[in-house]
Order: sequence, then C-alpha cells, then structure tokens
Amino acid sequence: MPDGVRNINIRYDLNEIANLIELCFGSVLDASGRAAIREMRSLSRSGPLLWLISWFSMNSMSWAYGSVYVDSGTIVGNIGAQPLDSQMHNWLIANVAVHPDYRRRGIARKLVNMTLNRIKNQGARRVILQVDDGNVDAINLYQQLGFNTFVIRNLWKGSNKVDFADSSLASHMTLRPALYSDWAFEYDFLQQNSPEGITWTAPLQIEQLRPSLWRNISVVMSGNKEKRWILFDDDTKIGWLYILTGTSNTVQVRWIVSSDYGIDVDHKLFCYALNELSTNKWDVFIEHPDGEINQLMRGKGFKQTRTLQWMELIFSE
Repeated sequence: MPDGVRNINIRYDLNEIANLIELCFGSVLDASGRAAIREMRSLSRSGPLLWLISWFSMNSMSWAYGSVYVDSGTIVGNIGAQPLDSQMHNWLIANVAVHPDYRRRGIARKLVNMTLNRIKNQGARRVILQVDDGNVDAINLYQQLGFNTFVIRNLWKGSNKVDFADSSLASHMTLRPALYSDWAFEYDFLQQNSPEGITWTAPLQIEQLRPSLWRNISVVMSGNKEKRWILFDDDTKIGWLYILTGTSNTVQVRWIVSSDYGIDVDHKLFCYALNELSTNKWDVFIEHPDGEINQLMRGKGFKQTRTLQWMELIFSE
C-alpha cells in the first residue's frame, strides 16, 4: 500500500493502531482505555471472522470511519471517527495519535482534515472530540480548524471507603431506579445536558439506552453491570445517576442534574453513589464537569487524574 493518508483496513491495521495508541497515550489510559486496547488486539487476531464482527459494530467503534498515516509501510499516525446517531448528523473524532518521532510534520492536520471532509460528505452537521487540557499543540490545531471548547470535564479517582455520606434529599425529591420505559427520557435528558456522552470513552448513542435484544446480549457478554436512577422533584424528572461496575476491579460513576438546581443536589447524588458502593472494595472513577463540585470531590479523598476539554465543530450549511 502507498505511503501517506489512507482509510483504515480493519483486517490488517488494528494491532499496529493499538500499539500506536498505547505508545502515545499509555501514561493516561485508565482501565477502560486499556481494555479497549486489549479488545483491538484480540479483534486483530480474529482473521476472517473480523468482517462479521465489524459488520455488527461498524457504527459503534471509533475506527469505523478512521484513517491512518503510513510511512515506509509503518503506521505512524491514526484517527478514529464514528457517527453518534442513525442520521449520521453528529460525529465523534477520537484517538488522534502521531508517533513521537513523526510529530511537527503536519500529519495530525492531514488526518483531521481528511476525516472532516469524509464525514461531511456522509452528512455530518456537528463533530466533537476531547483533548487533554494540557495538550496545547493539539488544542491550537483544533482551534485553527474551527473547533471551540464547549465543556471542561475532570476525571477523578478515589475509594468508596469514606465515612457514611449524607445523601438525604429534600422532602419533595425522590430517587428511584430507572425503568425500561424511562429510556426515552434518559436519552433526551442526556442529549440536552451532556451531549458529549456518559463518559469520555462512551459517546452518547441511543443504542446505549433503548431496550433491545442486541443491547441485552452486549451487556451480558461484556461482563459489566450497570445501574441507573432517575431523580424527581415532585413529578418532574430533573436528574440522572449512573453506576457501571466493570470486569477490571473498577467502578465508573456519572450523574447529571438539571441546571435549574444548585450544587447541593449534585452533592446528594454523589453521596448516594458512595453509599450505594459502600460494600465494594474497587477503585471508583468519576467524570464530572469542572466547577464547584471539585471541592466536594477533594473533601471525600478523590484525586483529579485528568482534565479534558470537549470541543465541537459545527459545519456550515
């Protein structure tokens, strides 16, 4: 194959891409990121079965519409892209990686430009990505290409082994487990309040919430266990809590409260999650927008591990 930018060939490229991503981001990969690397390597050994796997999951993996940059037959640059809705109007760009020996040669710019042109031809209206807050070169590149920051989110790591936390809500508020019938509200609520997704490794897609046989099979096969709750103010749904227990001795927690409510309600959902996990000995990972909640997190012994800028580009009509 010729050198330069080309589309990903999932049958032959996945192992090299996994190696490149690990080289570029290994120091900041969390448990879910390392699991994704292992999955890519496992898929790369699937041989002829890979076409079937990719057919089922084509739009749910970030390499589905990705590209690589090749030099002397070796992959030295990578970019992933995937649609976030069935209309292919909203997209995610992920894993923009260039080998350290090949940086400052314009490779990342070429990869991003090619991907933007490709997904625009697919009907994209909006594309989002996340970048470490300290990666000034990448942020400058994305800004030059028209991206703007729309939210900053922190990743925290801690333990649930803290003193019992007061999670009592006001008398007019209740928290109950989400029902199958709540999925449409959950999706609309997340679209409005957290369009970038549930966590940085899980961009928002309707298939994450809409009940289906395929979703149930996927959850069982993953080995993960998830719980979701809905927060009510009288009869009005105003918040959402999510706990994902993984297979690698980790727990991810995410909660969202309508912007009409203050930090106290945020605090109560955070404390409820800690109490829910009180018998669990695993590490707890939390992702939450930057702001007043930071002081509460530190007060419970959580340490900030990453700060991510979420950036977006709106295509002109």
